[in-house]
This record gives sequence, structure tokens and C-alpha cells, in this order.
Amino acid sequence: MILSFHDLGKGSDYFQSYLLKAAPRSNLTRHSEFSALWACYYCMEKLKLDPLDSLFAYVCVMSHHGNLDNFSELLCPDLSRDELKQISEHTNYTELNAIQNSLGLDVCLSASLFEELLSFFAKNSLSSLYRSIRSQIIPEHWLRLNYLFSLLIWADKYSAIFKSQGQDHDANNWNIGYLNHYKNGLPIGQGAIASIRNEAYACLPEYIKAEIKTYSINMPTGSGKTLSSLKVALELQKAYPHLQRIIYSLPFTSVIDQNYKVFVDILQQSSVNVSSDLILAHHHLAEYDYQGIDEYSQNEAEYLVETWDSKLVVTTFVQLLASCLSVRNSSLKRFHRLANAVIILDEVQNIPHCYWELLRSALKQITQSLNSVILLVTATLPMIFDPEDQDVLELAYPKEAWFASLNRVELHRKALSKTIELDELANMIAEDYVQDKSLKRLIILNTIQSSLDLYEMLADLLPDARFLYLSSNVIPKQRLERIDTIKKHTRTGLIIVSTQVVEAGVDIDVDIVYRDLAPLDSIIQASGRCNRNESKGRSRVVLFQLAKNQRPYWRYIYDETLVQGTLRALGTDEAPLEESELHEISTRYYAYLNSVSSKDRSKRIIKGLNTLNLGSALAFHPKNNPDAFNLIDSYPTQTVFIDCDESSAALLESYYALRESAEQDSFEKRAELKKTFRKMGTYMINVDKRFVKSEEPIFIIEKNSLPQYYDPDTGFKRKADQADYIF
Repeated sequence: MILSFHDLGKGSDYFQSYLLKAAPRSNLTRHSEFSALWACYYCMEKLKLDPLDSLFAYVCVMSHHGNLDNFSELLCPDLSRDELKQISEHTNYTELNAIQNSLGLDVCLSASLFEELLSFFAKNSLSSLYRSIRSQIIPEHWLRLNYLFSLLIWADKYSAIFKSQGQDHDANNWNIGYLNHYKNGLPIGQGAIASIRNEAYACLPEYIKAEIKTYSINMPTGSGKTLSSLKVALELQKAYPHLQRIIYSLPFTSVIDQNYKVFVDILQQSSVNVSSDLILAHHHLAEYDYQGIDEYSQNEAEYLVETWDSKLVVTTFVQLLASCLSVRNSSLKRFHRLANAVIILDEVQNIPHCYWELLRSALKQITQSLNSVILLVTATLPMIFDPEDQDVLELAYPKEAWFASLNRVELHRKALSKTIELDELANMIAEDYVQDKSLKRLIILNTIQSSLDLYEMLADLLPDARFLYLSSNVIPKQRLERIDTIKKHTRTGLIIVSTQVVEAGVDIDVDIVYRDLAPLDSIIQASGRCNRNESKGRSRVVLFQLAKNQRPYWRYIYDETLVQGTLRALGTDEAPLEESELHEISTRYYAYLNSVSSKDRSKRIIKGLNTLNLGSALAFHPKNNPDAFNLIDSYPTQTVFIDCDESSAALLESYYALRESAEQDSFEKRAELKKTFRKMGTYMINVDKRFVKSEEPIFIIEKNSLPQYYDPDTGFKRKADQADYIF
């Protein structure tokens, strides 16, 4: 009824005159409230649905061109009774009834019935109806509202864009044979980590059970979590055919691109045509390019990508959680894709601990109400779910033996007992380099400014060394190229100065890691870049506490509870920690964190969801609503475009041409601008507003001014006397 009634108001003479004769807009051309009242009344009086479902019908239709909000606020009328009556008197009910009957609905709408409707709602206002049933609201109702709203706005946009029935994608499916063929073609490898990879791939799916909806896959870094978790997802689909798609989510776009390439390679190895209905990447830099049997316009492709029209969607935590924990129309149009899905959260520990309680609640409700299955994949074990929770099953059941068998790295922690300054760190690394110039060294610092300062110091101290710099100060295109260079670098001697961008899931392998103090999961992730494939005997991870004027750099970006918990878990002993000890240390760390961390923010949001105060819970605003859900802490930044090669120059030329074209506000122009803007994303960085004074949405650095603003090695140039800048 929601779908068929949502545009009834367009049947009025007022709207048709606006549509066909360019008549001016007025309250009488508005169609949502008129349609919403019909939907609510018909559900309640004719279909005898309960009042809350009928109010859901009203809210979905009323809001289908906007966002959701606190439920009570969405029930406030916009039009007067006289205006609504006037719209009804000028509505072609004969044609509307014919349309409804052609859909198989026994509907008989009329102006006289609308008079009855208005009288009914004059005696029983929407707000009073809601007050009378408010106590009956249960936690799953916010999901029900989101699901209904998602189906409406998805279908509404679909019919507007495609005009007719679209392509049926059910013909294409993933086959577990593709994955097995790919796995069999990989190098066999040797040592404990290779053995774990093979054992995990074989045994993880063995414990799948029909009654279990949430699984944990807790495996060491470098042990093949990507392939093993995908195999579990495919086995789940094989066992339970209602699971229509796999949603694979990761913390960072660089890791998404890496995993996406692996998935594409899996298909290509089996000579499968790589089409978007089989594999799709969606993040803020992904191009709206939908490949299939048919040719798609830019608008069609954008819609299919943003609504996850694929069997395997690779996306970020930001996109996944925005699809669920949001009030925005643009995000909720894919909410219904979370139903009947296998949802994988890889490196799930990257979600801030203040939201673990919220995540646990939301995931449980998704599995219960939307018939989906959750896979939590991690090298550490954040206590998002209680280890004793019978509703969660660990698939990596030999994990204790796996972790205990590892001997790739040892953690040196004695330098954590006090802070050191940058010059001390530079001298320590330089002395280490002189002792053995052949090693590949990775230094991970907490802030961009400290990484830039260290890079400069080391370059002065070691003029003969080969350096490589990585941080978000460098455009994404160059970051990916540099990660590829590190992976392929077989010659001896390389010093990589980086920030956290290199940690989670980036498949590189170095001989020594130097890591500034950070939360334990970041340290374990950093350790996973060292001797990853167990090809170097035992390697070192050197931990230290970097400071400037005795103020530790970790204070710029990390919660003190996390860092103090890390120091408590690791200690500062002279003797190094062995990798086999990290699993037990991690378990103690998360138990401590769980006991001391505040759950207040999560509980406030959960309460907002469970009472349908969606705006208060999810519509974040730094001043007006700071306690709402917000995955990324934002600070004032300026988007900067770096024109540094032929491709960037061509994109810039297209951007200028589109911006200055005569078609000032055409739909096609906006679509092309959006497409070009996304392609430009690989040449864009976000820079602290203090470093760039510009009122333009994009500050463009063209080739002729490049030396002034952008260093080919270290990226954007910033003033030395400015405050520090987070990664």
C-alpha cells in the first residue's frame, strides 16, 4: 500500500498543471501529505492494520522526498485542512482507481471518502494516535520503519530512473569452485603461518549451524582471513539459499581496493566475465561504473552502485553503518540490502569502542529481524560480544594453537617507560640502519607532522639510504603506487616513514617495524606488517613513546583509556614479548577495556532507536546534536586537488569545461560533474583549514604552482610553525 499510494497527490489538477504546463509551485502542488493521509487511513480502516503500522505508512510516504527524524516530529502536518480538501476536489480519482485496480488492489478512492478521512483525523490526530500506542514500541520497530522506508525510496528512484522493468541479475552467482581454483593456484608457502592459512581455509566452514546468526573469525594477521571468510560466506549461501548477497566491509578505502582486486582475480582465474552484478566496490572514491550485459547511463550506473545491486559488495564501515544507523534518504535507500545477507566486518576492532554496545545491539536486531548472518573477522578479539554469549560462535576453533605456534616477531617495549623526542628516535633508527643497511624498515608514527619531521631528519642523517613516505598527506593514487612498490621491492634496504594508513589489512612485508605508542589493536596490526610470511626467522617490532616538549603525540588522536590499557597490558620490561603471547595479552586488554569504558553514548543512541527518536539518535551535528552516532570525528578541512600528471590534467580540463558550460543547472551536467569529481578523488587530499585559506569547494593546485604547495616525496607542504595535524 505504501508503494502504490505514495504518489496519489500527483493526480491532482494542480500538480499536473505544474508538471505539464510549468504552473508555479504552491502548497496545492505538494503531493506527499495528501498521499500519506490516504495510505495511513486505508491501512487502518480498510486493511485493519494496527495503528503503528498505519502510522509507518504515513511517515514513509510523507518523508519519501526527505530524511527520517524523530517519529513524533514526522507526524506534524504541513498543509491546512482546507488545502487538503481543495487538492482532493481537483483530483482525478477515476484514473487513480483504474491504476490501483490494474495493480490488483481493490481500491475505491473518492472525494467523499477523503472528506470522511479528514473528519476521522480531525477527531483522531496522528500525534494522539501515536501517544496512545507509544508504550507498545519494541526495539525491532526502528528496523521495520527503516526497511519499509528503504523499499519505498529505492523503488521510487528505480522507477524514475529506469522507467520500466530492469535487468534480472539472478542469472549470475558466485560459485565456491571459483575460490577453490584460485586458492589451489597460490604458492604453497612454508612455516606455521602457511599451515594456518591452509587449515583455516579447510576447517572454518565446518561449524556453521542453522541456529547461529553471528560468527567470529579470530585469526592471526597474515593468515588468509580474506579468502577464509569469503569461503565461509559462500558456504553459508550454499546451505541457506535465502542469503542473497555478501556485503564485505573494511575500515579503509586502500584495503577495499586491495581486496576488490583479489575478488576480481578470483573470477578471472576461472574465466568468469567480471560484471558488476557479481562484484561491486562502493566507497567515497569509487567510480560510478556499472558493468553488465546492458549499457547504463551515468545516472543508472550511479543508482545501481549506490543501492548495492550486486552479489558481492565490497565497502567501508562508514558506508555500511550509514546504510543502517542513519536518517538520510541517500543512505537508507540501500538499507533493505542488509536483509537476507551475509555481512562481513573485517578488522572490526577499528570501530570505536564507545560504539561497541550500539554495534552489538544493532547487529543482533539485524540478524533477528532481517534474517541475515554476521561474520566478525579480526586478528584481535574486541569484546563487542561477550565471549560467553551462546548466540555467537567462533569458527576459528583451533585459534589457541594457531596463535601459540607463531614466532614471526618479538615486541621490544622497554622504550615505553619514558617519552623520547624526535631527534632521539631519528638517531636510534640511523644507528640501527648503519648496523645493517639491507633491511626493509617501516616506521609508523601517529601524526602527519611528526612523520614529515622524522622523514626530513632521517634524510639528512642517512643521505645514501632509500626512502619512501606514506600518509594521507600524499594523494591516494600515489599512496597505492607506493604500497605496490613496497610489495614488489626485493632489493635490499628501504626505509618507509608512514602513519596509520599502512596498518589495517595492507598486505606488505618488512623486516623491522618501529611503532609509536598506540592502542593495542593498532600495535598488533603494525606487527602484522613485519615478517608477515614468516620468511625471515624472527623479526623485531620496536615500540616507543614519542613526544614533543614532553607531550606524547598519541594524545593528539587516541583516547587515554585505550593507551593506558595498552601500557598496562604490554608492560615496559627489558625482555621482549613473543608473538605467541599476544593473543592472551589482547584478551586481557579487551577485558580491561570492557570493564572501564563508558557505554553511555551507545546506550543513549540505543534508547533513541528503541523509542523511534531517530533524529536524536542518528542525525549528528557537532553543536546541535553532538551525542548522536558519528563514526568519523571531523575537523575543518579543505579539499585540495593536485594536478601532477597527464590524467589529472585531463580531469581538471573536464571539470573546468563542465563548470563553465552553458547548461547551468541541467540534470545531465550535475551527473557529469559528480562523475568527474569522483574520478578526481584519486588526486585529492583533505588538508587542515589552517594550512589552506580558500572559499572554493576545491582548492586546485595546478602544475605551474605545484613546487610551491606539493612535494613529490612527502606530499602537501605545510608551515613548520603550525600546530600538529592528525593522520
